[in-house]
Amino acid sequence: MANEIATRDEAQVALPEDVLVEGLDTLAPEDFIVPYIRLTQAISDDVVAGDAKPGELRHSLTGELFEQPLEFVPVHVSRNRARFVERSRVCFSPDGKTGIGDPGGDCAKCPFAKWGRERGAQNPQEPPECDLGIQYVCLLPGSADGLPIALILARTSMKTARKLNYFLRAGKPVTYKLTTRAEKNAKGTYFVFDVAMGRPLTPEELKSVMEIRRMLAGRTIVVEQDASDFSFDAGSNETANAAEEGDPF
Repeated sequence: MANEIATRDEAQVALPEDVLVEGLDTLAPEDFIVPYIRLTQAISDDVVAGDAKPGELRHSLTGELFEQPLEFVPVHVSRNRARFVERSRVCFSPDGKTGIGDPGGDCAKCPFAKWGRERGAQNPQEPPECDLGIQYVCLLPGSADGLPIALILARTSMKTARKLNYFLRAGKPVTYKLTTRAEKNAKGTYFVFDVAMGRPLTPEELKSVMEIRRMLAGRTIVVEQDASDFSFDAGSNETANAAEEGDPF
């Protein structure tokens, strides 16, 4: 009887058409955290704890495990730079040009953004402390909430960024498929992102993409990152080196 009453009462509560919390429309974009798609590495906290495996795609806020290939649609792309010290981001540039933090300022003149050969180091291939990345704000067609999520490609995944940028330049209204793959070098095994073109967008998906694109137009999107799984893996820096020497677009 109690269950029947509860069910009857719940059925009489009309849920609002948009959101449950009044006042969300008064908040600014900077009042929200933009999550990102994590690529777990051997040093990621949940991997070390035994709750995840290296090479998985996970939601940075909820920890949700995404099945591969993961369908995604980029709606906004930008360059950025990030410098980490002991897993804390101490300097960040949302446009890849002007840093905020320690030391901040003009990225082109910053010694932390230069390779060994540029700063006269003993090892000319010594990578910079501050890394260039490409950030994509995306929609996930299979997601129930329909909210944007970021994909950040840097260091050993810069080759993948260049491939994705080539696809995007074609301007085709399609989805893309995100996967991971293992690579090895002298330091061990690490994982990188990989992408491939998917299927054509449905009219409803294309409408959602255009709405989010208009909403983000002209905005600077800042994504909080954790150094342990932010593609700044223990792998080779060769692809990042190549990206520094040319335009990844």
